[in-house]
Amino acid sequence: MSATVKLNEAVVVITGASRGIGVSIAHSFANAGSSLCLIARSAPELEALEQELIQVYKVSVKVWTADISDIDQVTNIAHEIEAHYGRVDVIVNNAGIIQFDLVENVDVQDWWRVMEVNLLGPVALTRSLLPCMLAQGTGTIISIGSRLCGGSAKYLSAYACSKTALMQFHQCLHREVWARGIRTFVVQPGNVNTNILAAPGAVNPDRASEDAELIRRVQALKDTSTCDPRVTGDLCVTLASLPVARILSGLYIDAEQSLDDIFEDISVSGKGLIQQHELYQLKIRKLADVEGQ
Repeated sequence: MSATVKLNEAVVVITGASRGIGVSIAHSFANAGSSLCLIARSAPELEALEQELIQVYKVSVKVWTADISDIDQVTNIAHEIEAHYGRVDVIVNNAGIIQFDLVENVDVQDWWRVMEVNLLGPVALTRSLLPCMLAQGTGTIISIGSRLCGGSAKYLSAYACSKTALMQFHQCLHREVWARGIRTFVVQPGNVNTNILAAPGAVNPDRASEDAELIRRVQALKDTSTCDPRVTGDLCVTLASLPVARILSGLYIDAEQSLDDIFEDISVSGKGLIQQHELYQLKIRKLADVEGQ
């Protein structure tokens, strides 16, 4: 971290911790000796993970069953974490949902629900815990992104908008807190089977029965979800613990890409391709911006 906080002394907050990538992230930080604050909606799975982590890694684990998009719940949890541990060193905003539907068919409230979980939740948790990090002068904030950050896909307007906005939030946040010791990243985990497609509301069965292309797209996503979620967990640990990772703050980091190449390029002060062309960031460039290049 930007200060010399070791992960075996760190307090780590993870949302969506009871399933998929969240479980792997929890195991990675527990293996590093961190104290864990786990938040999820599924109480049985969350409590089972709590007992497993305590038994295997002998670390401190506290759990909260909550809806991450409920600002009051998030605020209360943040107060309880600070009261119990007195500090917060890492936030991993992992909780997320997906929805496949055409804009012409979607219920607007269902569409907005994706934004509430994927964007409002991370913003609310970050806002609640950020003052504690700023007072410490150190901290790492990580959100799990998507290849649709800044991209587009048929049937996935809500999901793409939420992840794109989340990345922009991190880029703005980076400009506000980097000089005060806080690093912030969006991590693209690759195609991981997180069971997100099996969640209620992900795919409308009535719509799917009428739309063969929708079924094909959903199946294609399932078929390509072969990435190991442990890679994402280990990357989160690296970003939170490796001092040199601070120079990557504000960027979109792909879990399947070696960090060595990125470090090598960005370490060339002001001359690397990443800095010259603002790579791994959301940007809109006009014709005038590239004239003469």
